[in-house]
Amino acid sequence: MDDPQLQAVNVNEGFLRKFDKAFAEHYGADSYFVLTLSDYFTSALARLLESKNMLKSWDSVALYSSDNAVRKLSEYFRNVEGARESALRECFGAAPVGSTEELIDKTLGPGSFSRMCRELENVKR
Repeated sequence: MDDPQLQAVNVNEGFLRKFDKAFAEHYGADSYFVLTLSDYFTSALARLLESKNMLKSWDSVALYSSDNAVRKLSEYFRNVEGARESALRECFGAAPVGSTEELIDKTLGPGSFSRMCRELENVKR
């Protein structure tokens, strides 16, 4: 994706501040899904930087949810082919708002996205 917003993401700010406004409004800017999705992508970028000895400290990485929530989101993404890519495209406005929700519900059954969001809330600590 050649999106200037994506190219400008850094771990000190995280992905959250770069999310498309319509995406954040649809799910709720402070919803645990949005916060956890930001951490999912920010953590991946931080791990990449760490592997290249380019991350000084995890203390400066902008994270908003919990490790448990990120693990739970990762489980859903592993079980739904294309969900990670869909979420990345959607959060930057390159895919229709709601497309990730639709994909998860289509793959795992109606209401699965809502159930996932509830599970993220339950594991946030």
